[in-house]
Amino acid sequence: MRYFTSALCAAVGVGLLAACAGNLSGQSGSVPSLLSPSRAERANNRTPISLVAAWMRPTGIQRLHLGMAFPDKKKKPAGGLYASEFYSNPSDGEGLINAYPNPNSKNGAPTCTINGYAINGWGVDLQQNLILPSASDASSDPSVNVYAGPKLCGKLLGSIADTNGQASDAKSFDATKDSIYVGEIVSIATGDGDVLICALKTSSCGQPVTNSSITGYGGGIAADTKGDCWMSAATSTTTGFVLVYWKGCKGNGAVATGTKNAGFGGLFFDAKGNLVSIDVTGALYVYKGCDPKCTVVSSSTLKGDSIFGNLNQKGNELAVGDVANSDVDVYKYAPTGVKYLYSFNNGLEGTGFTEAAGFSPTNKNL
Repeated sequence: MRYFTSALCAAVGVGLLAACAGNLSGQSGSVPSLLSPSRAERANNRTPISLVAAWMRPTGIQRLHLGMAFPDKKKKPAGGLYASEFYSNPSDGEGLINAYPNPNSKNGAPTCTINGYAINGWGVDLQQNLILPSASDASSDPSVNVYAGPKLCGKLLGSIADTNGQASDAKSFDATKDSIYVGEIVSIATGDGDVLICALKTSSCGQPVTNSSITGYGGGIAADTKGDCWMSAATSTTTGFVLVYWKGCKGNGAVATGTKNAGFGGLFFDAKGNLVSIDVTGALYVYKGCDPKCTVVSSSTLKGDSIFGNLNQKGNELAVGDVANSDVDVYKYAPTGVKYLYSFNNGLEGTGFTEAAGFSPTNKNL
């Protein structure tokens, strides 16, 4: 199965999804017409699906964010930053992921770019390999692609065909040797989110792991060194929130309790082992436990509506894609809360949903 081969169909598919995605007021946004296929039909037709709901779309003129912060001049460059757009040109549906120096408080231009198609979330492993779920163009099958680190935008090491649906996110401690945990927005079979465990060595994935409480799109994925995994998902297309935990990333899993999210989004662990959950309504929650009982450590308000992000190697800075402002926001991070530092958007078109950003290298706990 492939994405629509017509670039026009691809662009219309993205726009239609965003228009019909609904909002967090409880409306699913589903319209019973031939122009609004079900989630399962979208998955089967490989319609490019973005996690950006209509209410999140940028409005007004997006400007460059220059001179927004004055960092310590003694601070030495530490690796890089990635920022992606679901599609950078609405006419052809092509997306991209740009690499930047870290820090990038002066809004410097990208140093390199990898082109893709329908890019949502992605991950960086501890070897600084980039794990990018994407397709090369509208006529190609979706796949999970691994690009070599530590150099940014390194060579393609291999691809794993995604025959189950369309990916939302990916995490691995070593993508070349270990399991790659892939969050799926939709499954072809059900139209709901699930989790795949894939391996680059075999270029294949196992059977989907899911839970009956996931009745909407799948979002962020997280995993720990024990092989346990978590997914942040919607309960009705892009509406609602459920966090599911699977011991050993298998079986039926269990719904996490004690969560405060209003909406789903990216997941990652901080340096203290806390599970951090990005809420698309513009919030960040830090939880302890969630196996399956969660205890709230802190909550913070983000600058804009964001979906995916990660921490730097030291675990004291956070970068997130800001859909509402079409840029990347960088924060000082501690388990007790975040403090806004600066934003950048050089090389981002501002029309294609800046869903994800992150550091390379990243925090050891992913």
